[in-house]
Amino acid sequence: FLNASGQDRFVLVQEIIDIAYELADSKLIFESVDLIYTGLDQSTSTRHTRDLIYLLGSVVSTNKDLALQQKALNYLLTDFEQLYKHSEVRPEVFRIIGNLKLEMM
Repeated sequence: FLNASGQDRFVLVQEIIDIAYELADSKLIFESVDLIYTGLDQSTSTRHTRDLIYLLGSVVSTNKDLALQQKALNYLLTDFEQLYKHSEVRPEVFRIIGNLKLEMM
C-alpha cells in the first residue's frame, strides 16, 4: 500500500475494505479506515481526495460501530480546514459529518 500511489492506492484500499466486510473483521475495517486517512493526508489531487471521501462515507454509513463512527468524525473535524479547501468534496464532508452526528445521538 505504501508503495502505491494515486488510483492504485484507492483500488487497494477498496479491495481491503471489501475483504474486511466479507470476513466481518472489524479490526481490518478499522485498519482500512486508517488507510483511507493516510490516503487523504497524502492525496495530491482533488479527484483522489473526492474518491477517498466517498469511500469513507460509504464505510461509515454501512458500519454502525460507534467507535468507528467516532474515529471518522474526529478525523473529519480535525482535518476540516484542509478538506474544506476542496470545493468538490465540501458537500460530501458536510453530509458525512451530519450523518455521523445524527447516528451518534
